[in-house]
Amino acid sequence: MIRFDENVEKTGVSTAKIQSETELASLIERARTLFEQGDIEAAYKISAVSYDQAKAIAASAERVKASRSLIAKAREMQAHALIIECKCQVGLLGIIETGMVSGEIASKGRPRRGSECVTLKELGVSRARLHEARALREAYRIDPDIFERLVNHRLSQGLEPSRAYVHRNTRKAATSNFECRTSNFRLVEGSRLTAISWSRLQSLIRVLRRDLILLEKIENFCVPPDVEMSVSEILGPDTLKLLINEHVHPRMKKAEDF
Repeated sequence: MIRFDENVEKTGVSTAKIQSETELASLIERARTLFEQGDIEAAYKISAVSYDQAKAIAASAERVKASRSLIAKAREMQAHALIIECKCQVGLLGIIETGMVSGEIASKGRPRRGSECVTLKELGVSRARLHEARALREAYRIDPDIFERLVNHRLSQGLEPSRAYVHRNTRKAATSNFECRTSNFRLVEGSRLTAISWSRLQSLIRVLRRDLILLEKIENFCVPPDVEMSVSEILGPDTLKLLINEHVHPRMKKAEDF
């Protein structure tokens, strides 16, 4: 079972300060190779160390006003490490979700007494981290080159390709894609949106907010064996109706309408 909180030295990599550009480049290449070979856990840990080391080198070079080429090279290696790290996070999310489906990992709360499954906390994974990985995956599904595009955009501007920048913009991409899908689902039906009167906007907002709560409850209900399956196939019609009726006023919408 993967353990995010284990020391990275178990992968054979030292966290001591890297002394040369060649050593760092070799470390990043090792992470890339491990990722391609399917050892995602080791690749993740090594790419994370590589990112931190490259970031430190670039920051140090800036402080001592080193040549622009040296700073640019350090940032380029930082970018390469970050791309691998993001792809590893997407891959590790799949492993975690598979573990949840099989019962090896508790999907929420603590496992029952006597259960052999582990919790996310025991794996060193917070809910926030899991949410972050899901945003990365959603953005990656929309655009498989998004990580490369984001870091290359920063590099072209002479700026640091930071984790914060990539995560912030992948969240935007994931949210934008969700909003596009939901607006097409609820509002954009020929001239339906343009025909809505202003006086109805508040009531429509309340309905959409209520529906969002329902969708989040459905998403958190379980981890599906196949994300391409329909909600009804995953939950079953009876459970789905129950969830809908718990959150939707019957005069507004009935479960049978779905």
